[in-house]
Amino acid sequence: MRIEHDTLLVFKLGFLVNPIAGIGGRVGLKGSDGADTYKKALELGGEPLAEGRAMQFLSALSCLNDLEIFTCGGSMGQDLLEKAGISHYELVIEPGEVTAAEDTKMAIGEMESLGVGLIAFCGGDGTARDVCGALVSETPILGIPAGVKVYSSVFALSPATAASTVCVFAGDHTATAQAEIMDLDEEAVRNNEPGVRVKLHGMASIPFDPSSMQRAKHPSSPDEKEFTKAIAMSLVEEMGDHLNDLHLLGPGSVKKAILHELGLEGSFLGVDAVRDGRMVGLDLNEKGILEILGLLDEGDTAQIIITPIGAQGFVLGRGNHQISPDVLKMVGVEPDNLIIVASPQKLARTPRLFIQTGDPALDQEIAGFRKVLMGYRTWEMRKIEAV
Repeated sequence: MRIEHDTLLVFKLGFLVNPIAGIGGRVGLKGSDGADTYKKALELGGEPLAEGRAMQFLSALSCLNDLEIFTCGGSMGQDLLEKAGISHYELVIEPGEVTAAEDTKMAIGEMESLGVGLIAFCGGDGTARDVCGALVSETPILGIPAGVKVYSSVFALSPATAASTVCVFAGDHTATAQAEIMDLDEEAVRNNEPGVRVKLHGMASIPFDPSSMQRAKHPSSPDEKEFTKAIAMSLVEEMGDHLNDLHLLGPGSVKKAILHELGLEGSFLGVDAVRDGRMVGLDLNEKGILEILGLLDEGDTAQIIITPIGAQGFVLGRGNHQISPDVLKMVGVEPDNLIIVASPQKLARTPRLFIQTGDPALDQEIAGFRKVLMGYRTWEMRKIEAV
């Protein structure tokens, strides 16, 4: 259905949503790709992020009167447009009751044939791969972040910045750039296989808007190892002085170094818990973390140790959804409770640090200048931006 708006619609925007994007995050599944993963996430109580993120995007679109929107039926777009009170749209496909990658690919083909100037999609890296794989032209795309990982540089920093980018591009859609589609083998990660690497799966055209777009994830380099070891040694010494503290270790190479110093084995990209030099929680989801925190005696404290994603800069909100707003509130976000670590090399290639937990008030509480441990008892003050 399409109802004409009372003003001229001048820019054709494709809009689609992967309705299950992000469902695996808080339940610790490292991603949402595949029917089996979706089923398991539901069984664990997972909730998708896509609807909320898509609604944030739509509510921030200040240029609606200048857009003609082409979307998919049901939960892949139409339902959210109706919920947002947007009636000037046209359906390109009617997906099945259970949406699949083939629906996304079919929708992209229809949008291209209708000559859309930009395709905004809400999802994660798996959705980005499906969108990119279906393109047969240089039609620009723009990701609205709602996945578990979101490593690709086709994504905006947030739904709000995605909306801003759409409006700028709709006004002058000549400036584009090439961006990477990045992803990892989720199944290998879930099996805790060593040596899993983020891979480049393609390139796509995006609106050129450096201030609003995120960078692609950059892997650790060999020259970081000594600094990572020094950071780990410093943290392990601190742990020795506070044996009753619970230490929640977020994903990253520093966690691996910490566990090596302690003589422990941990998960590859999960959240592990250590207390008194012992592993007390392996590859925890949000529920498991909250349960362990609930067992602490009065007077006992907890620390969260996290590292930003290399080059991309997200400290919270990408790849570590298990460390949810409820977890952060239970631990506390004071500097002594929320420890941020990164090697000098990582900081050099990561000019901006971000946070996006899904709780704007909490994000603002954490935002601002924070210490980052970058070597053996060596700290640097860095600004964290809430987006």
